[in-house]
Amino acid sequence: MRLEIITPERVRLDRQVARIVAEAPDGHFGILPRHVDFISELVPGILVYEADTGGDRFVAVNSGTLAKCGAHVRVAVRAAIEGDADMGAAFRQ
Repeated sequence: MRLEIITPERVRLDRQVARIVAEAPDGHFGILPRHVDFISELVPGILVYEADTGGDRFVAVNSGTLAKCGAHVRVAVRAAIEGDADMGAAFRQ
């Protein structure tokens, strides 16, 4: 599925992913490619996605909205900062 993270300034991320984990006001949820379409409010936190090439990646996001429609997941937030590729290594040790 295609993940797009959009801020008022620009498109921060646009790539193919295998899964997504995000946080709504009532807790975390996961999305796989065949997940039903839906819309959710997001709270400030860490959005995790697995790139098609493997490995988890992390994006700090401000509050916003996530919309899944077909094979597209669009996240509109005020701000987003992507972590580097090895950020998750500290959590696995």
